Amino acid sequence: MTIAAARVACFIGFFGLLAAASAPAGVINVNMQDFLFSPAEITIEPQTVVRWTNLEFIDHTVTSQTSPGSLVPSGLFDSGNMAFGDVFEFRFTQPGDYSYFCIPHGSSMQGMVRVTPEPSSLALLILAALAARRSAR
Repeated sequence: MTIAAARVACFIGFFGLLAAASAPAGVINVNMQDFLFSPAEITIEPQTVVRWTNLEFIDHTVTSQTSPGSLVPSGLFDSGNMAFGDVFEFRFTQPGDYSYFCIPHGSSMQGMVRVTPEPSSLALLILAALAARRSAR
């Protein structure tokens, strides 16, 4: 591979990485069953949608709380009462830890969504440069 071709590959690869980093991350499912959120803790990327589904014949909520175990609504999201089969979705856009609970069953039904930061532009540039260096060899 010539140096010019390697530079073009690096350029294309770098912008491909940028596009991939900004693309929606998808949907993660969490079930409400046996008075639990399952899984209770998830780690996701920004722009991921979390979809909670009530699989019980008793009403539940998905309510953000001010801190883990506080059982005090933070106001970020609240599904309201969800009957069997109801679905609630929320898109997480900012990195951070988001704890939530079920209002009627809060002492036993709590969960956590951890949103990891996106790679910085500098990190993506370094990865593209390393890839170009390897392909130039």
